[in-house]
Amino acid sequence: MPKPTRYEILQSFRPLWRVEDEQWLAQRQADWQHIRASIKKAAPASLKLLESYFVYGEKKDYLPGTTLLLFTPYDSAESAREVFFSGLLDTTEQGRVFGDYLFWISKRSYHLPWFRRHIQQFIQGVLGSIYQEIYVEDGPWPERISPEPTFWCSSYMYCANTILKGEVAYEGCVDCVEYFVSALAHATDSYHRYQDDFDGMFAEVERILAGAEASDIAKTFAHDLKARESEIRHHWQLSGEKAAEIDAQNTTE
Repeated sequence: MPKPTRYEILQSFRPLWRVEDEQWLAQRQADWQHIRASIKKAAPASLKLLESYFVYGEKKDYLPGTTLLLFTPYDSAESAREVFFSGLLDTTEQGRVFGDYLFWISKRSYHLPWFRRHIQQFIQGVLGSIYQEIYVEDGPWPERISPEPTFWCSSYMYCANTILKGEVAYEGCVDCVEYFVSALAHATDSYHRYQDDFDGMFAEVERILAGAEASDIAKTFAHDLKARESEIRHHWQLSGEKAAEIDAQNTTE
């Protein structure tokens, strides 16, 4: 039995776009106008492509995986998982989503109130709370799409520092502390281990807990990290020792 085409896969998700619901459609169109007004440099054809997908679920050309996922109105952890693993994104796009989706919202020129809920549903339905290697069937060999843990943890700590310092209002890192704690135990690539970012993250936590001005999101995030500090430091130490062992083995070979 042949695999369904991406067009066929997308058609199976068309009910997520509730275009027959006048209230839903009006809000979706209003959200698009907010996005459209915030995009300063884009060709008319690109804007039309984005609008068609965002409002109506019509995909007429390539969209980056992160944009496609953000613009798909999945409404639960279950539907986020179904969309992600449906084949609508190829393995390269899935890998990029794992690496970027939680750390890039602030880089967009627009923000909508439901973005955080969307990210949380992705975390609950796709990322999970425990780091594990994820493979999907792709040609003759399974393809790994889960993130490389050291680089992911490095991105997480950079993201955490931007939140705690008040440089951005929200990123998905605040909602996946549990996954970070788990992934940190596997962060054994010394090239991507940055002690300054690790130390800086907890310095910012202590600054906020001492009463420094911070947003409600940053305060809650600081408390969440502090509550797991012992485990985080333990995993950082263990994975650092493992990284040193790997480097020593590579040197002698």
